[in-house]
Amino acid sequence: MIKNDKELIRETKKYFGKDRRLLKSTLKSLKFDGKEYRYLKKFFSKFNAKKIALSNGLFQDVSAHLINKEYRKINWNWIGDLSWDVEIILNKEVSAHLDFDKKLAKICKDNTIRHLNIYISDIIPAFAVCTYFMHYKDNIYEFGPLKLTKSEVEYINLIKNEFKKVGYYYVGKRTALKKFKDLKSDLNNEGNASVFDCLFNDLDNYMDTYVKFNDKDLRNSDGTKSSWKEFYNSKRRLIKKEHYRWFESKDFEQVTTDKDGKIVLIEVRPNKNKPRYIKFYIDKIKRKNRNKYLVYY
Repeated sequence: MIKNDKELIRETKKYFGKDRRLLKSTLKSLKFDGKEYRYLKKFFSKFNAKKIALSNGLFQDVSAHLINKEYRKINWNWIGDLSWDVEIILNKEVSAHLDFDKKLAKICKDNTIRHLNIYISDIIPAFAVCTYFMHYKDNIYEFGPLKLTKSEVEYINLIKNEFKKVGYYYVGKRTALKKFKDLKSDLNNEGNASVFDCLFNDLDNYMDTYVKFNDKDLRNSDGTKSSWKEFYNSKRRLIKKEHYRWFESKDFEQVTTDKDGKIVLIEVRPNKNKPRYIKFYIDKIKRKNRNKYLVYY
């Protein structure tokens, strides 16, 4: 049983440091008999199970190789997330968990789904809590940090306390996001991974900023298809916008603009028959050519 953050970090380094022997032996000892899944379903039944979706992040091919004891076939640097993700819908107007998309948003107040995600490590008895919202309307998705109501805070604290009673250690955000040079995960296989990356999920974690993007691609008059994505800071001020365009030739173009609408990056990806990839950072080009285009009078 983990008692404090120092012990948690020490244990995390034992499994996800340079020496992977302990992690490998632990994975080989996992039992895929559904017992843990049934336990978690039963555990969360007291918290309105109809609004809960439970999934495990371990890659299916890795699971299959472990079950069949085909250890040599496993790429130990690419195994997936070694955790359970418990997704809970906090909206009172939702009576059952539906697919994670716009269908669910339609029945939520203001077209906004209020998400609670609880990540439970498969390796160490520890868990973390993340919240965010998803809004969908008029072909536009928006994700961002969730401002919890008093009742939602009480609900989350109830779950935390129940987990602690059965021996799970709660990993706070500050500790979860700490990075260490000797920690490695799938997407950080050269090191400098965070505690959250290793124990829970190295693709998603806490949502502190906002992002908007269109759902269905836009069809333009020149035959191209396009889409866009906007990134905002915690104060909802625009950071950057990415514009994507696909040509009939299957060539791809991405133009990134800053908060003032100025182009900062251009990327061009020709189709598979033309594998050359082109990337221009506008500021670097300007610095490189700043004397080339001077006009003298």
